[in-house]
Amino acid sequence: MGTYHTIPFRLQAEIRDLTVHGLEAPGEVPLAHVDRVVARIKVISLLETHFGFKFITLDHPVVHLIVYPDGSTNQPTPKVAGHPARVRWSNSSRFPSIVW
Repeated sequence: MGTYHTIPFRLQAEIRDLTVHGLEAPGEVPLAHVDRVVARIKVISLLETHFGFKFITLDHPVVHLIVYPDGSTNQPTPKVAGHPARVRWSNSSRFPSIVW
């Protein structure tokens, strides 16, 4: 991750040069890279801790999925099974809300 910048009163975060490594070898291209990510969070309910995204912007996203000869990929799998976040669509919004 390059730089990280927040604007607390707008509930906004910006990340530059975000790279996500998978199971690729050190000399191979990483799984994903985004030049810039901007996300603004919206609070749906403080009592039920429901949050969503007002918007997410990805500038120049690149995903490089490698399929090796044995059929495996460079995509990692979770080591511990957990409860994933639920994504719920609201009738009053074009964007999903994420429930933890």
